[in-house]
Amino acid sequence: MRLNGWQRIGLVLTICWIVGGGLWVNGMVIDAMGANVRSELQRCLDARSIQPDGTVPKDTDWGLCTRRFDAEFIPAVANHWTYAIVYTLVPIPLAWGLVYALAGLGRWIAVGFRQSA
Repeated sequence: MRLNGWQRIGLVLTICWIVGGGLWVNGMVIDAMGANVRSELQRCLDARSIQPDGTVPKDTDWGLCTRRFDAEFIPAVANHWTYAIVYTLVPIPLAWGLVYALAGLGRWIAVGFRQSA
């Protein structure tokens, strides 16, 4: 199978998207899936930190907050690779289809100009 220059560019961009875009999407998925757990950690830390009047509670212990976060975060993001793979791979055929459709449209318009000249 011989590829022309544009197809080779598309292949290189596809591979770059799978690697770089996949890592980027995975990070976004982890951020989204772990948002509730992180906000809960922040609320817990805020409750045990400096109070509105500027005082720090004597029995400030953030260990409970971090232990709860450690126990809840891994299950919250357990399926992150599944979502990352789907969100990375689904756009590839859509992008290829769009590019081929636009190239076909461009050729069709060019034929129209040649016929009218």
